[in-house]
Amino acid sequence: MVFKIIWSEEAYKSFLENINYLRLNWSDKEIKKFTTELNKTILRIKKYPDSYPPSVKYPDIRKAKINKYIILYYRYNEETSELSLITFWNNKQNPDKLKY
Repeated sequence: MVFKIIWSEEAYKSFLENINYLRLNWSDKEIKKFTTELNKTILRIKKYPDSYPPSVKYPDIRKAKINKYIILYYRYNEETSELSLITFWNNKQNPDKLKY
């Protein structure tokens, strides 16, 4: 099944925040590595949307580990063939702020 990727405003914002952090503290090599891993993860989700575990709070939301620091929270709908990217969570943040 081919899913249409939908970026939420929060996903876009949190993605840019992570990229900006990498720009300030790491190298272009790290940014490229992150985006490569993200693309691989999205392709995996598109092929096997149930392959990642559900969120503790919301079972319809799943969490895909991009690297050891960043988790992508997403939701998919087979009926509409939509894959919604919800947020990119950096696990160095305060876990009490995580909504999912």
